Amino acid sequence: MPNLTVRKSGRPPKCKRSPTTRSKTSSVSKPAVKRAQKGGFRHSKDIYTVDDDDDDDEPEVIPEVRHAVKDVSAENFTVKFSCFLGDLLVYEDTNYVLLGEFSYRQFDIQCVRKVDKAAQETNAEVEWVSGQAIISGNKIHVQDNDSIIVDDEEGWRKVEKGVELALKGGKSAIHVKLTVRYKKKKGTGIVISDDDGEDLKKVFTLQRCLI
Repeated sequence: MPNLTVRKSGRPPKCKRSPTTRSKTSSVSKPAVKRAQKGGFRHSKDIYTVDDDDDDDEPEVIPEVRHAVKDVSAENFTVKFSCFLGDLLVYEDTNYVLLGEFSYRQFDIQCVRKVDKAAQETNAEVEWVSGQAIISGNKIHVQDNDSIIVDDEEGWRKVEKGVELALKGGKSAIHVKLTVRYKKKKGTGIVISDDDGEDLKKVFTLQRCLI
């Protein structure tokens, strides 16, 4: 007797999947592979490396700030000079000059001539005692006035250096008081020679000494 196939009603027949068919849900997307850019070969000596210790060892270089130097070559200052024979004022004047304009040598010659004239009236011998310059000005306290011994041109150059520093320091109305003193000694007159630009000669009767 042949086998009878009984099919249940209402159910469709099951379909078998092919072994070669893949489910879409089973596929997994793989991430894109990143590739480094190709570059040329670089030698190790061309590669600069920074060492933190090197930065600590090197001192910080601070740029030097330079201040402009004030030009005082066109600024005037006052020179008031006087010459005494004992307590007698024999020569005085006032000049308004620039740096380098005042001639101490010419001033010294004039002092000697004035002193000689005054000494001849009493037939007295004289000798040089002292020379002093005092620098004063606005914004300079009296106790800060420079006092400089002046007995030759080198001493006067020190005075002008003091004036220059005061002007560059912002001081104004610079005043130099230059005083030369002689004293009397019993004797003859003074011999002066100033011909042909020769240095002034004070012979025997005009002896210079500092006190």
